[in-house]
Amino acid sequence: MFASGPSHREFEARAATVRAGAGPERDAVLASAAQDAARLGAAETRLLDAILRGADLAALGRVSEGLALLAATAEAAASHPRIAVAAERELARALLVSGRAAEALEVAGRGIALARAEGVPEIEVMLLITVAMVHAYADEPEPYAAYMERALAIARSLSDPRLIAHCNINLGGAYARARRDADAQRAYDEAGELARAIGWTEGEALVLSGLGGLHCEQGRLESGEVAFLASNVILTRLGQMHQVGRQLEQLGVLCNENGRPERAVEHLEAAIRVGQAHGFEGVVWLSARTLAQVLRGLCRFQEAFDALTLSVELREAEQQRRTETRLQELRLEHRLDLERAEAEHARARATTLAASNEALRTLLDALPLAIFVQGPTGPLWSNAVARALNPEAEAPEGLGLLALKLPAEARRRLAYEAARAAGMDAFEVALALASGDRRDGEIRFGAIDFEGHPAVLYMLHDLTDRKRMAARVEHLDRVAALGTLVSGIAHEVNNPLAYVVANLDFAVMALRDMNDAPGDVIDALREATDGATRVRAVIQAMRAFAAPRETSAGPVELGSVLRDAAEQVRGAVNGLQVIAISLPSERIEVEGDRGSLVQTFANLLHSAVGSTPGPGTPRPDIRVDVVAKSTERVEIRIGDDGPAIDPERRRRLFDPFQKGRAVPNGAGLELATAARYVHLLGGRIDVHSAEGEGTLVTVELLRNAARFQGIPA
Repeated sequence: MFASGPSHREFEARAATVRAGAGPERDAVLASAAQDAARLGAAETRLLDAILRGADLAALGRVSEGLALLAATAEAAASHPRIAVAAERELARALLVSGRAAEALEVAGRGIALARAEGVPEIEVMLLITVAMVHAYADEPEPYAAYMERALAIARSLSDPRLIAHCNINLGGAYARARRDADAQRAYDEAGELARAIGWTEGEALVLSGLGGLHCEQGRLESGEVAFLASNVILTRLGQMHQVGRQLEQLGVLCNENGRPERAVEHLEAAIRVGQAHGFEGVVWLSARTLAQVLRGLCRFQEAFDALTLSVELREAEQQRRTETRLQELRLEHRLDLERAEAEHARARATTLAASNEALRTLLDALPLAIFVQGPTGPLWSNAVARALNPEAEAPEGLGLLALKLPAEARRRLAYEAARAAGMDAFEVALALASGDRRDGEIRFGAIDFEGHPAVLYMLHDLTDRKRMAARVEHLDRVAALGTLVSGIAHEVNNPLAYVVANLDFAVMALRDMNDAPGDVIDALREATDGATRVRAVIQAMRAFAAPRETSAGPVELGSVLRDAAEQVRGAVNGLQVIAISLPSERIEVEGDRGSLVQTFANLLHSAVGSTPGPGTPRPDIRVDVVAKSTERVEIRIGDDGPAIDPERRRRLFDPFQKGRAVPNGAGLELATAARYVHLLGGRIDVHSAEGEGTLVTVELLRNAARFQGIPA
């Protein structure tokens, strides 16, 4: 399964890309079970289908669902040992993929004993490989090699060339990990000959990958690169692009370790391109993290920062997704407990009412889930929530779940016979309602007796709003993590920058005192000082933008805040015509920090002043109107008669470093900082701009009305 000795990262990457039907494992594991299923009939065929479906779910990342289905199938197949051992094999592999190594060993040991008892050595080989992979994952090369040698011995007794080649590839990786280079070379050579003889193209690619890793570890970097790239040519032709990206990332690491950082950069950048093109986030973040380290060693700091930023963003997103998945599982378990309790209550209520059919329907009608009951000949009944999904149905009994627009696979699983045979089951599905609205839902279904007849009960729960909220929370967490990163970087850069500014000032002063000091050198140093001071201002603005602020320092009189902000702008801008402030007759106080509020409005006024279309054009008039919307909120409207802002720039106006309406001579974060502080105060900020009308910025803040009226806050 692994071309060379698998590291922890290699194990994760391979586990994430296992696909149904790829490689010899599935053929060997399921061949005898398929023969039994064909001989024994429909029930056994369903068991085999369940094994395949469970393996698919685990391979596609839905590990919890795959494990649950495989465990249930292994238990249900107890009376058919040859099918049960196939289920045990797939269950052991899924446990290994999910990182539950101890459970994988337990299941594999049970499966090996059963495979020997039933005389299915080909499955015993696959289970031995699973055990070997557990030791590979734990970085234990000797037991890894020992189990692979046992698997190879059984494969030789079966005279199966593909299985022998498969074992030799893994054995070569084990020997390479144990530093037994000659044995590893011999295993790869035999695997390569067999793969070419039987036309196993993927096997040839795995052999080349293993040889590439072996040669690089021996210091033969050029031949190792050739082998890896030849392997990638084959894998690209087979469409296995995830493994192509992983091998490019591994090759970059090996080149860097062997003193070839420039070559490492080429391979790592290629890995990132492959990962981004095919949506392999794991490949991208690993490659970006390694690339940042290599570029830092080459003193290419800006590129290293960009690569590190990409890696951190993807890693944070992945961790958030894992956390959200676990939370969803916990919520599902809690919801299932509630549903069981509701079902028990409904059953007791129905018994108390002498099994009255009308009472049962009334109870189901009151539940907040869409409930459908399907009989062998068609829909029997649906509750009020279900009927609301298709209000044009002629009668409640005429609306079944399958009348909704569902994917073909979902319709197959929900068909009456399939649903009765599956027992209790559940899955998520996307569906289209009669109104044209598209929703995400979860369908739970199971066999019941309805009014004395066999039926299937379907319960549809709408998950659309929950998924949207989860996506929003994920986005906010990513923004918070980026703010923390920016704050840390700004802190680290600010200190050495202070030394640079101080030393430049010192050099200018020293040269100025010299009689023969060249003037062009002094001018160059002054320009450098101005540039460093500008960078320092940007860093300070970044720290202010990223740092948390006090949002309720106390009541502040709004009129004085606006007047101070206007004076600050008048003193900083030449040629300013008018800043007219209109205040209501009543005194208005708002919650916030006075200094922060003055700076916020100064930034907004300064931006309006800077909206002149070009040199020589008069500054626009600025008008500020304060409108008391209620006893709780106040609006501050800042308008100018300058040129309009185009819609695309207006949409991103308050993003950091946007130049569409920037503060003149500012650091690029003034508008972003202003918007952030308004939001921290619980307010909002909007922009309206149209050609010929100028631009109007509306800021809404919370009033300190309770204090003003003398009411205890």
